[in-house]
Amino acid sequence: MIKTYTHNRISSVYQYMIMGIGIILILYSIYDQHYYKIFLGLLLIYASFFEKNVFIAEEGVLIQTKKIRSKKERMIKFAQMQRISIQKRNDKAMLFCEMGNVGYKVIVDATNVDKIIGLAKKHNKKIDIYYVE
Repeated sequence: MIKTYTHNRISSVYQYMIMGIGIILILYSIYDQHYYKIFLGLLLIYASFFEKNVFIAEEGVLIQTKKIRSKKERMIKFAQMQRISIQKRNDKAMLFCEMGNVGYKVIVDATNVDKIIGLAKKHNKKIDIYYVE
């Protein structure tokens, strides 16, 4: 798997702050007897554990989402993609992988771009590769 810089995770400071706000909201709703706010507090606590990681695998783009107890994986295969747009800046490159009306942005090291294009061409001969200046 190729390392990407496309990660969505709340930093631990913000995670504790969101959990604290959720707990305070739950306690205040019990005190104030507005029990519908308990749901909002529980939702905040649940959202603070969300984490998303993106990898480039042999077959395509692998997206892993982790929540409190569940872990889901979704694969966007190179065989399903119509085009990949590439924009390089310094030592990083942004790849925008399009499949139909849906696209996904991935940031990788610029040195790995040729390897990714090779994998994409291996699995999909008709894929269009665009370089954006």
